[in-house]
Amino acid sequence: MKQGYPLREIAGFDARVLHTLRDAMSVTTAEEFLHAASAYPMEVARLLGTDVESVSEYAEAAATVLGTDEAGAILDPPEPAYRFRTGQDAPAGETF
Repeated sequence: MKQGYPLREIAGFDARVLHTLRDAMSVTTAEEFLHAASAYPMEVARLLGTDVESVSEYAEAAATVLGTDEAGAILDPPEPAYRFRTGQDAPAGETF
């Protein structure tokens, strides 16, 4: 079972939107939706058959239930301390 705040418990997310997000994107939590809506607002709007303003309203509702700290971490993530995201070191003698 996923961890996170369930979208079905947020006012404003109707059954059609919930089913579309779940079936097309496997998005069922506020955290997942907030990330998708902030990274791909036009694509989410197209998927839901709505406009970007409506997606923004859904995102605001999701951010509200998550609180400032958690929503902020999703919307403005900290820069990674380690620049090689694979977890591997750069080849010896090589610089990027």
